[in-house]
Amino acid sequence: MGKATIKFHYDAFGELRSDPAMDRELRDQAYAIASRANSLAGIADGYRVHPAPSKSRARYIVSADSEEARRLEATRRCLTRALTGG
Repeated sequence: MGKATIKFHYDAFGELRSDPAMDRELRDQAYAIASRANSLAGIADGYRVHPAPSKSRARYIVSADSEEARRLEATRRCLTRALTGG
């Protein structure tokens, strides 16, 4: 067998991380996760999405923003289950 050489294209990867389509997809995924967590918890708005972009990438954070959501995360792991689909 011959040897394979893999060349990583850092510039293309950097463009992908800050691409508007990637940002939209990450945002949509974050809102879907928050929605699943709220549904699993039986609350309307305890888990929320926060945009957290950096200079080099799109990023979103889903967190338990209410006291009730924090308690439910600690006892029933609603956000964790929303992430894993469980």
